[in-house]
Amino acid sequence: MDRKNGRQYLAFGRSIDFCISNQLASAELRIAFQLLLMPLPQMSLDQWPNPEFAAIYHVRTLEQLHIVF
Repeated sequence: MDRKNGRQYLAFGRSIDFCISNQLASAELRIAFQLLLMPLPQMSLDQWPNPEFAAIYHVRTLEQLHIVF
């Protein structure tokens, strides 16, 4: 991340309130994307310079996900 406070991202909490399942959740997402992309080798994520994120307090999520076929 290129934000000054990028390491203070709060999706999984911080300090004593840190989510103990954060590694599991990250691994599940990585595996899910790998499985989704496996049957379609010609499909890939598009590179766009300025992704827009939803203005949701407790979740950092993209407004759009650009996929190239």
